Formats: sequence, structure tokens, C-alpha cells
Amino acid sequence: MTILRAFLASYLLELRLGLFSRRACALALLYAAPLALAYPLRRLQAFVSSGVNQDVFISFADLGYFIFLVPLGSLVLASTMIGREVEEGTWHYRLLTPLPTWMTLLAKQCGAVTIVVLLSCPSLILSSLVYGIADGGGVRGYLEVALSMSPGLALAAVAYVALFSSLGMLLKQPLVVGIVYFLVSEIGLQFIPADTVIRELTIIFHARGVGYPEVARGAEGAGTMAGASIIYLEAPGTAAWHLTFIALTLLVISALTIRVRQIGARSE
Repeated sequence: MTILRAFLASYLLELRLGLFSRRACALALLYAAPLALAYPLRRLQAFVSSGVNQDVFISFADLGYFIFLVPLGSLVLASTMIGREVEEGTWHYRLLTPLPTWMTLLAKQCGAVTIVVLLSCPSLILSSLVYGIADGGGVRGYLEVALSMSPGLALAAVAYVALFSSLGMLLKQPLVVGIVYFLVSEIGLQFIPADTVIRELTIIFHARGVGYPEVARGAEGAGTMAGASIIYLEAPGTAAWHLTFIALTLLVISALTIRVRQIGARSE
């Protein structure tokens, strides 16, 4: 019970410090960008073509959240979460709690995931409402799309935070490496053929499988249009299991990494 209370206290501390940090404030401004773009985008779409077309909003949400905002927010918050505290001398005090080191790390990761989810999911939902209002009252359909995509965003945030926090403990320049990964994996791979197996190695592939609404899936649930390219999707249940497995594996790797580093520091 003491361990549970200590974990909850560490998580709440991380959440409080993270929410009021300069990084979180900067990310909040970035996550507000889709809200500013949703209305003019829908009006532009109405000017170009009459009728309701949810595919444009789905592509907008895919580009804005799955490809850009969630990976970037996770990178900014997670890549230096340990290194920054080591440099500032506060990591030592974190280890004075009754928590094992891996649980202290987990509390920090949970805090980062919570912040990313609190920024991304409400932003997506509000964007869908703005888009629906600009559509002339068709709010319900866009809101259903946003709610359908939210679980995929949340699971993706867990996987990205675990990945980037692991990089932060293994590398001296995790932010730079994370940006390279972001450019290659989340953006670069979007330009290769849609049915290439290497896409299945990325987090975004499985996140899309969880989050894409039924309206965006093909007749057999195999693919959908996003922009000018076809995105092949897993079944939601399969994608959820795959993404959960990836996230848990990365969390275990990060826990083992910090344990090995702690043992190495003691031996020195």
C-alpha cells in the first residue's frame, strides 16, 4: 500500500510539474493550431466542392495528430525526462522515495502520457466540433470520427513516450535522434508504397488501425484513402493488441535500461 501511495504521489507530482512547465505551454499552443485551421479548411472545402465529405477531416486529423502532434509531443516531453533531472541534480531526490527505480521512471512516463493525451484528444474533439459548425450543423458525424480516433492516439502516446524515454537514457543527444526517427519513420515512410511490410514496423501503422473510424475503411476493411495515397489498416482489435504489445515491450526496455545504468553507476 505504501508503494502504491508513493507511486501515485510521484505520478501526481510529475503531472503537476509537467502541466505547468514551459514545454507543456509551448505544446499547448502547438496543439491549438488545428482549432485555428479547422474552420477555414472546411470553408475552403465547401468553396471547392459542395456536399459533406468526412474524408478531408479524417486526412486532416491523420496528418495533424497521428503523424505530427502526438509523436512530437511525446518526443519533447519524454526524450529528456531523465537526463534533464540528472543535470539539474533532482534525480537523486526522486530515488529517495520507497519506490523501485523502474516505478519512479514509470510514474514519469505515465505523467508524460497523460499530458500528451490531455493535449491531443480534447484538441481533436474540439477541432471536429469547429469543423462540424463550419459545415453548417453536421457536428455529429465529425465528433464520432474524433471519438473513434482518440483511443488510437492514447495508445500511440504510450508507445512513443516509452520509445523516446528509452532513447533518452541510451543516447547523449536523444532529441536529435528522436527528430531523425520522426522524420524517417512518421513522415518519410508515408511516401513508400502503401503495402510495404516495413510500414508495419512503425507505431503509426497500428495506431491508425485502432483509431480509424468505420466510415474511413474500405469495403472489406483493408484500406482507406488519406490524401492521395491508400492506407492499409489492421482490424481494430488486432491493431490494439499489437500496439499494446509494442508499448509494453518498450516500457520493459526502458525499465531494464535504467536498471542497467543504475548498476553501472554503482560499479563506478
